Amino acid sequence: MDLASIYREIAKRVEKADFSALWKGFSPLKFAVYTDADCFFDGGYIPKTDAFCATPASATAANRSPSGI
Repeated sequence: MDLASIYREIAKRVEKADFSALWKGFSPLKFAVYTDADCFFDGGYIPKTDAFCATPASATAANRSPSGI
């Protein structure tokens, strides 16, 4: 499966989610799917240079508390 297909599948699932039911004030943000060589961001391929830096969602989610602190 190519990155564009993966991105579209994730985007469909994100559209269906009721984020406010999960957490008050919670809303979806732009996201990327990527490999070592390619990056698909916000609906299109973008250059993936040496400056590309991404943080896995699990790493950022672990650092958040329900109070937003």
